[in-house]
Amino acid sequence: MRLLFIFLFISGIAYSQGKVMSRHDNGQKKWVNFYTGTGTAEKLTKRYLYLKYKNEYQTIITYSTNGHPIERKGYNWDVNNKRYLYRHETYSVSAGFKRTYYKPDGTLNDEEFGGAVQTEEYNAINDKSIY
Repeated sequence: MRLLFIFLFISGIAYSQGKVMSRHDNGQKKWVNFYTGTGTAEKLTKRYLYLKYKNEYQTIITYSTNGHPIERKGYNWDVNNKRYLYRHETYSVSAGFKRTYYKPDGTLNDEEFGGAVQTEEYNAINDKSIY
């Protein structure tokens, strides 16, 4: 049984592929895409946006199996240069969107909700608009 879990764990890692898609003008990575599957079955699962002068991501976008963005997390840094979750967005066709903002100490700052129709709010969680 233990060998089965080890095999499944290694198989899962083998199918997750990260690829640098673009770079900042200083050569640092900008967008990194992660895929699952291989060949024609390959699917985009996550995208990371990295800062220009730090090797740290500031945005993570998660995609559904049909390729639509369903979640976006935005990070900021506090006065001690510690990264914290600043903004969390989710979207579904049935529930609409929810946008939650956090303070540096992790407590809730504000929330916004939207309807269950595809609008520009839905497009706001794709990678074309950065906070």
